[in-house]
Amino acid sequence: MSFGGIIATELSKIVSPVQTIIISSISTDKQLPWHLRMVKYLKLHKFIPTRFLQVKSRLVYWFMGANTIREKAVFNQILKNTDIVFFRWAVSVLLKWKQAAPIKNLQHIHGSSDNIFPLSNISCSHVVPYGGHLMVYSRSEELSLLLNKLLDR
Repeated sequence: MSFGGIIATELSKIVSPVQTIIISSISTDKQLPWHLRMVKYLKLHKFIPTRFLQVKSRLVYWFMGANTIREKAVFNQILKNTDIVFFRWAVSVLLKWKQAAPIKNLQHIHGSSDNIFPLSNISCSHVVPYGGHLMVYSRSEELSLLLNKLLDR
């Protein structure tokens, strides 16, 4: 998810797997949406306060696609377990990442309701209807079936 997709993309350049699967991520730097480009150019990511990872707001939940009480609880636990130093570093790497074209043999799974990386910016191989950025949790059964199909090829 997100940063993990970028790591998978970079690793695939080294190990040349049969296929690489990314979920709720971007496959090129051109897919970075306007709101993250703004963060990049204004260098706002350098000023992320520690308190940011403790904020529980409707806007943050909306961006992440945390709609139910259970999804919000899972997201809150993710935030609680996230180290601010790592978070700042990961955001910085994401914003500086350069990848002109999708890698070979890429399977890109993306939700139609992802607000972090909107589908309108994404060229992907599989769209999960109504899937948000947290769909690895909220749509896990559907994703599991899709992943099994992709891995059986």
